[in-house]
Amino acid sequence: MLAFIDRQCRDGLLVAFVPPADRNKAGYLNRMRLGDRLDELGVAHTLPFVPSRNNSNLMELHSFDSVSSMERLAQHIHDSVAPTDGKYARALYRSLSEAGENVELHSGLSNGFLAAQRTRDWGTTPTLRFAVADSGRGFLENLRPFGAKSDGEALQMALGGVSSVPGSGRRGGLKVLSGLLAGLGGTIVVSSGASMVSKDAKSSAVRSFAEPFCGFRFRRCRTTFRWGTVTG
Repeated sequence: MLAFIDRQCRDGLLVAFVPPADRNKAGYLNRMRLGDRLDELGVAHTLPFVPSRNNSNLMELHSFDSVSSMERLAQHIHDSVAPTDGKYARALYRSLSEAGENVELHSGLSNGFLAAQRTRDWGTTPTLRFAVADSGRGFLENLRPFGAKSDGEALQMALGGVSSVPGSGRRGGLKVLSGLLAGLGGTIVVSSGASMVSKDAKSSAVRSFAEPFCGFRFRRCRTTFRWGTVTG
């Protein structure tokens, strides 16, 4: 959502954000620091004030403006996971760093957005979700010279290892990255333009939308792992 708003602002549109009528939902959005990011973009909003409090399960919505700043955020999440699951922590650090690199190399922009949260939605095993997004060129524009004719085709090419930047696959690219995350039990969702590809260890699916979005979104959800002893 924030990447979409960012795009409208870049296109010169006057944007005002209307929060959900449900105050709990509106409060959650502001707890995620959406209001702060909207303020940075100069977007009017009426999100309710929510006091900040320390919560190790939550990484609020951040704007990152370079690969190095993205890696600092990735390191923060890595350090919170490493004491209980080193393999998962290393994979997560790699995936977030790779996503930050993709923003700068492929989007034509130097900034993007990140948020992460740990919950216990599925049984008693904690679930970690994170999302990275930007409002840049999108995959189709980058991969059209390589034969892509639609957003869905461009996404599948990127997940198959095709890159528009020579040498950008030095960390493995989206192909290795998505395979690694799926192998850890996650569901990976990558969307750009009017298409979205979701992938897990057993299958992948392509979905199309009526309204395209210029930019890139990468999500990992329903990823479960042991996080110490869970009680209650």
